Amino acid sequence: MSEEKTELEKEISLISKKYHYKTSLIKHWIEDFGKEKTEEFLQFSKSPYSSLWVQVNTSKIDIDSLFDIFEELEFEVIKNPLFDDILEVKVNQFDLSDYNKKYPVIKVDRESAQSIAMGREVFSYGVTGYEFLEKGENVEIRDAANNLIAIGKSEVSSKEIPSLKLNIVAKVIKSWGFEPPITELSYYRKGFYNILTPTQIFGVKSMYFENNDNILVLSVDKGDTALYIAERTNHKIPITVVAQNRNHLRAIQRQIRRVKTKAIRVISAPFLSFIQDVHTIKYTSVYLELQNSRTAVLPTFSSNLNFPTLRKMVSKQKKVTDLLYKCLVPNASISLITHSIDTLENELLFNHIKSKSYHEPQAFPPEIRELQKNGKIGYRDYLDKRIIDDSFAHKSSTAFIDPIDIKNTGGYLMKYKFALKKKYI
Repeated sequence: MSEEKTELEKEISLISKKYHYKTSLIKHWIEDFGKEKTEEFLQFSKSPYSSLWVQVNTSKIDIDSLFDIFEELEFEVIKNPLFDDILEVKVNQFDLSDYNKKYPVIKVDRESAQSIAMGREVFSYGVTGYEFLEKGENVEIRDAANNLIAIGKSEVSSKEIPSLKLNIVAKVIKSWGFEPPITELSYYRKGFYNILTPTQIFGVKSMYFENNDNILVLSVDKGDTALYIAERTNHKIPITVVAQNRNHLRAIQRQIRRVKTKAIRVISAPFLSFIQDVHTIKYTSVYLELQNSRTAVLPTFSSNLNFPTLRKMVSKQKKVTDLLYKCLVPNASISLITHSIDTLENELLFNHIKSKSYHEPQAFPPEIRELQKNGKIGYRDYLDKRIIDDSFAHKSSTAFIDPIDIKNTGGYLMKYKFALKKKYI
């Protein structure tokens, strides 16, 4: 038959159905990573992250005191082996793969599924469907692809759900992971610590700081990275954070009030609009975390991302990186991170950035260089030359944070500066 699928197309289709990912994305990943690595990642991506990375605000509390507090609360805590201002609080993990009981089903959207799989409540805004159920009844909580993500106990009956707005529909009693409630503690509200992903921590650690800096943060996160930058600079260097909309603005302002820093000012504007504005005062250092596929975020049980949508997302990322120079001083340093495994958003975006005459790859600070030297992080040298077009630049100025290696949400880090090309520093 002329329409008969090739063996590869059959394999792509089977993998797509097994893991609930779009065939166009699976095809793209197999072309870049090969079938074995693609399946290895897809299988691992369902795992909950192993720990919360807690960044200690040492201006308020020393790391040993916070360690003791967590131990007294019976959290499993260790000092991060890479950084002396980071604690790791263990996340309890459970296996629901052999679960065989049958309870009424509550379906939730993909955005809610990740947090519910880590033990958080089911809110009405994330519910997409439900079977008949009574208040107080055990329920199965499933995502859009019908993956079982948690067992819960209903707080309301099915008749009440349509009239709810922000109410809790069910509380989780067993899930793939259980995240200790460290953001509910008074110590968190007092600003003693922040919660960041490993990649965000690497991103902040990759920044150079000088006393005369003027720092810009363009990040889709809720302010944690800006707070970490403020802590690293002793709350003495001005930091401008751009909030893309009202909800983003409110989230960032809540974080600033919690830590009580005066180093941060917040401007509300879409990233591109802000960049293209006229800047009388320009920036010397930038932390950049743009909207990305988040394909390296754990746990992920399914995805509706397809390859054309990914390409559009990368096109928007390129617009920001191409125009960022408008608000920078010469030799301004940029740290860009993603929470993605995809080469389009990572290595190929780096290739695009360094192809511009006004960009130059920049070596990481000594703390990150030491981790590179010791093999703790590094670039993906197994990718072909179509992707790694200059091994020296990728080796010195990028790092892939492999979620499988760190058993946590991973991502990618790149370092470059706004300068005419001469040579790598």
